[in-house]
Amino acid sequence: MELDDISQQNAHAVDANFVPEVDDIKIEFHPKSGKGPEFLHFDDYLGPQNKPQNDEVPNDEPWEPFHSRLDFEIAELMLESHLNAEQSTALLSLFRKVIKHPDDFTLSNTHDLECIWTDAHRTRGTGFEHKLIAVKYKDKDIIFPLSTRPIWNWIEELVDEPNVVPLFRWDAECHYHWDGSGWEQFIDEPWTADDWWNLQTKLPDGASPVFLLIYADKSWLSSFGTAKGYPVFARCANLPSDIRNGNGFAGGQLVGWLPVITEDSGEMQKKGYVNFKQIVWHRSLYEILDSIQLYGKTGFQKECGDNISQWLFPIILILSADYEEQCVMALIRGLQSYAPCPVCLIPGDELSNLSQAFELRTVEKMKQIYQEAQKMNAASKEELLKKYELRDVENTFWDMHLCDPYQALSWDGLHAHESGLFGDHILLELKRVIGLLGKEAAKQLDKQIDLTPQWKGLNHFSEVMKIEFTDGGKYADVAKVSLKSLQSVIVCKTQCHYISSAFSLCCIQYLDF
Repeated sequence: MELDDISQQNAHAVDANFVPEVDDIKIEFHPKSGKGPEFLHFDDYLGPQNKPQNDEVPNDEPWEPFHSRLDFEIAELMLESHLNAEQSTALLSLFRKVIKHPDDFTLSNTHDLECIWTDAHRTRGTGFEHKLIAVKYKDKDIIFPLSTRPIWNWIEELVDEPNVVPLFRWDAECHYHWDGSGWEQFIDEPWTADDWWNLQTKLPDGASPVFLLIYADKSWLSSFGTAKGYPVFARCANLPSDIRNGNGFAGGQLVGWLPVITEDSGEMQKKGYVNFKQIVWHRSLYEILDSIQLYGKTGFQKECGDNISQWLFPIILILSADYEEQCVMALIRGLQSYAPCPVCLIPGDELSNLSQAFELRTVEKMKQIYQEAQKMNAASKEELLKKYELRDVENTFWDMHLCDPYQALSWDGLHAHESGLFGDHILLELKRVIGLLGKEAAKQLDKQIDLTPQWKGLNHFSEVMKIEFTDGGKYADVAKVSLKSLQSVIVCKTQCHYISSAFSLCCIQYLDF
């Protein structure tokens, strides 16, 4: 039974002993969890009662294997490639601590430091494996170096950690709030969404899914040694957003470097060369995902750090990428093709048509089309693949159990809104409007931005008029603070009233969206 059917049956079921108030919460757990529904008042839902409890005794020495916290802090700073003003200040502060507490600083030379880092690496992290992959092009094998970190080893590290595994959510949940007349479903974490519920239904009884978010973005291009590549990150969707999106132990994990192919101007526009680059990408990703492929089908029985045995099934739930990478992940032909959407088969000239639903891409359908094409001659093969705008390349995600790459992909809000609509358009309009008002208006706007109270999770800016480029998250924060800061700057400038009104409307539409 699908989630929608279950929701319709249970959406108005209320515990006879519970009288709901407006905004009260009902939580229904997946039937395989064996748990009954829970009813919470809104304040309790936001409070500690709704968070997993960790009965483990906190580690009094979390800086191990370093001898002291001070050793760790200085070593961490020394690993930075450059020292900015803030880091220099921090280093001076650490030196003052050394003067006051000389016994806490036990490092005497670089050899001691290297030995401790080696021990830390062995006990707390999984190292990179270096491989070579060969891809044939024009009857010649071309070799590419590939660096990967086994995803399964990282998963085991997470579930072995006594302070992390109690935070895992193993079962799908449906969350509802009482609007005064009925229960209305809302989604705030991956385990509260339909896909988690439906995928868990397909797993055997007693299975514990470990859902993964895979992120790849060529714009993160980095170089090391003589090779170049761009990274692939993994995050564990079972953990709360503030943990999985953080930079700590249970946050994002770098799991591989995809090779970047040196462009050949004589080959760039050729179909065979384009397909060759797609093959390199998917062969490389196959190696990155190799450690979880078998366990995604069979599961793996493991006693976790909370002494509870779980039957773990690693499954890719979300693929996060901009449109360029989405086309590579779905192996479609891009924006100018007949069917440019990686999720459905909407024709390119119907992209603005929101009144009609188009056929969704599925693994079964796309795999069938690809296999049929392989039995045809070159002309017929190209005709069939072009009808669905597929590349003549086998998709790595087809081999991952319960992974539907077309379902896992979604609207790329970061690049479309924060970096796109706001960063490339609205922010430029803001600067143009303020520029028409003169230098005093620009100075006043920056002052108002700087006076914005600092808030947890919100980047603070001292100015916006000189911002030329930043990341999408910072663009989003600029959008949040700029509209209110503009009020005292442009409200009395009647000569620019029509411009400011249009800009304000654009901002409001963006923020509401």
